[in-house]
Amino acid sequence: MAAANLARFPPTLPLVRGSIAHVGLAHLYARWAATTEGQDPEVYYRPHEAMRIVAEKYGSQGTELLGPVTELMKAYCARYPKETFKVVGVEKLLETEFNGPFRGFPIQRPYTARADLIYEGRDGKVWICDHKCVAKVDNGSTLRYTLSGQFLGLQWLGFHHYGERFGGVVVNFLGMQGPTFHRKTLDPAPYALEKFPATVRMAEEGIARLFEDAEWGIEAPGSFSEFTCMTPYGQCPAFHLCRFGATSSGG
Repeated sequence: MAAANLARFPPTLPLVRGSIAHVGLAHLYARWAATTEGQDPEVYYRPHEAMRIVAEKYGSQGTELLGPVTELMKAYCARYPKETFKVVGVEKLLETEFNGPFRGFPIQRPYTARADLIYEGRDGKVWICDHKCVAKVDNGSTLRYTLSGQFLGLQWLGFHHYGERFGGVVVNFLGMQGPTFHRKTLDPAPYALEKFPATVRMAEEGIARLFEDAEWGIEAPGSFSEFTCMTPYGQCPAFHLCRFGATSSGG
């Protein structure tokens, strides 16, 4: 995140916490994969070193969270001391393209996403794993991601790249409270998955219109809602901007 944006839209605590945990997990599995494949793991940072580097980029907030997240990672490694799967990719960029027609609409849109972890299980299936560092793991933790565009996109990418070998998307929860850990395969949502290419098309067309309006000096409309302005992770970074405008000192 650029320094100017950090100043204007300071990151929330969950975002900083998740960023630190994600880089630790990335280096943990990259080193583990290198070791199992007979390569030098030292080409990657040790997890605690990688987390420290990222934490420093967030200033005092990152420094304060580094300790708790480091303890979380220690507990995670104790919970999963030895994995039984083969690492296929870490922070791997996946790409596909949605080509129409789709329900009467012409579609030709590229779609990309970066997978936290891709692995092959004992059954030969390939799984995409997404890490979620949360305050608390509860019964609704997985359900909230069932209709998430991020996870629908990961399923499309999985089928595109691995075909019948693709097993699905796994959510790897790391809960600060406890700490607690839980891995859950995403619940199926076939109807939403079928509509996902059209959803991407509509979203991109909406973004394009906003850029066109900006060229004519037309401000973007607000998306005011108690769900978008106040998210499960706290206030939207633009909360005060939408309240008072860009030139006001309010907030």
